[in-house]
Order: sequence, then C-alpha cells, then structure tokens
Amino acid sequence: AVRWSKQYIADRFLPDKAVDLIDEAGSKVSLRAERERVMRRQLQAGDLETEDGSGMELELLGQEGEPPLVSESDIAEVVSTWSGVPAQQMTKD
Repeated sequence: AVRWSKQYIADRFLPDKAVDLIDEAGSKVSLRAERERVMRRQLQAGDLETEDGSGMELELLGQEGEPPLVSESDIAEVVSTWSGVPAQQMTKD
C-alpha cells in the first residue's frame, strides 16, 4: 500500500494515503464477505436457486467462518479507482 500510494497517488501524504488505501480495501473485502454470507444462507435455505439447481456455488464462496483478508489485488483495485492506472499494470511490477 505504501509503495503504490507513493507511486500513483499524488494528492495525499504518507502515511494517511496508505492507511486510507488499506481502509477502503478492507471495507470492500468486508462487504464482499457479507454478500457471500447472505448468498450462502439463501442457498442453504433454498431461497436462491443456482442455474442448474445443484447449489454448487457454495463451494466457490470459500469457507464459512474464515476472516476476510485484504490481498494485494484488493489494494490494487482501490489504487486503480483513485488513480486511473489499470490494476494489472501495478501487479505485474
């Protein structure tokens, strides 16, 4: 977060901009995890049908109870949103 914020975000100062990146990425990860928990409950309750009716999406949601983790790609997405630089360009450096 520090390296990318120094390189791609000019209108803020360290350490605030790095902390803000981590905070926003963490918020996005938390929201994604909550959506997955809701979807898991709906699939288990039978309220949500899969395309083929099998419930296979449960396997794609990851393990329930695991804390969501902020990855490098999550931070790259936020930097990309703020700076306009494609996330793929940052992650290949």
